[in-house]
Amino acid sequence: MSHSRSSALVRDLRAESRALGQAWASLQDEVDQLERHRALLKHEWKDLEEERERLDKERQRFEKLVSQEWFPTGIDAPKVKDRIVRVNIGGQIFEITARLLLKDRFSLLAATCLPPEDSILRPEDDGCFFFDRDWFLFRHVLAYLQSGTLPEDELRLRELHHEAGFYCLGSMQRNIQTVLADMQRKTEDVFGKSSRTSSAPLEHTARASDVRVKNSRRESSLVAPELPDPFGFTSKRGSSQGAVFL
Repeated sequence: MSHSRSSALVRDLRAESRALGQAWASLQDEVDQLERHRALLKHEWKDLEEERERLDKERQRFEKLVSQEWFPTGIDAPKVKDRIVRVNIGGQIFEITARLLLKDRFSLLAATCLPPEDSILRPEDDGCFFFDRDWFLFRHVLAYLQSGTLPEDELRLRELHHEAGFYCLGSMQRNIQTVLADMQRKTEDVFGKSSRTSSAPLEHTARASDVRVKNSRRESSLVAPELPDPFGFTSKRGSSQGAVFL
């Protein structure tokens, strides 16, 4: 009786061992398939990254070509770099070369260089184009147009992304998005999760030959309009006359 029980127990153990062996082999096959699938995805991801880099370089080359060779109708191309455009950003006067403002052909800043009959913008009586925006952030906008530089502070970058949207600076918005995405990836690599960085801002200024800043004598005469302006094009006199319209 004891011998038969031992034999039955041995048979059961052998059967379980075979079943476990088959299950283990099946798991190994699945692991091998997952590894092959992972290697395939890694290869495809590498191809996509290379294609993205190629397209980014092509886009940058195209935007650089457009900014160098495109000039609005009515502007004498050889003399455009010598033309000075005056803009009033929140009470601060900037004198900027047309060449710099034309870096992004589809922006509001480029529109200030168009002849009056072709432009959607109208200067005020003193010849300035008024924008009711933050002049401090506008310095970074000019720095980007001048040399492509951006601050390193994440909060400042997000503010500039909003400003770039207002001025219709598409290339600046895309570059800021790329920088913010890189910052987030680096943060996730270090901490294993997404969190905001707190690096100090890096200030940039454009060349003095392209930008001259003057204190506006009329800055103290800014008058808030009676009603809020949802489009951000409020004239400093609080009336529709002389305001910037889209």
